Amino acid sequence: MTEGEFFTYIYPVVPLVGLIGFLPQMLTLLKLSDVPKSISLMTWYIWTATWAISFGYAVFALQDGLFALTSGMNLVCHVLIISVTLYKRNRYLAREEVAVLYAAE
Repeated sequence: MTEGEFFTYIYPVVPLVGLIGFLPQMLTLLKLSDVPKSISLMTWYIWTATWAISFGYAVFALQDGLFALTSGMNLVCHVLIISVTLYKRNRYLAREEVAVLYAAE
């Protein structure tokens, strides 16, 4: 077996490992009942942009289904992290602002 064959054989594991890597972050965000302040959205935006470019490259330039699956899965997971973070920030910041208004009365 050549090195190329070896990596071609094990590459399908990459999306699964990537998905497993996202689960702890997603579960932490979903369980959080406060503003997720420690998440740097700018970092996640940059990572999302790189995966969007990778996905486009995989689909249109390489026409590689396996790489498209990997980059697409990463793109979706990044968008989910950003979406949940924005939702939680908006939800809990609004609640804090209302509490401050009532406390001022």
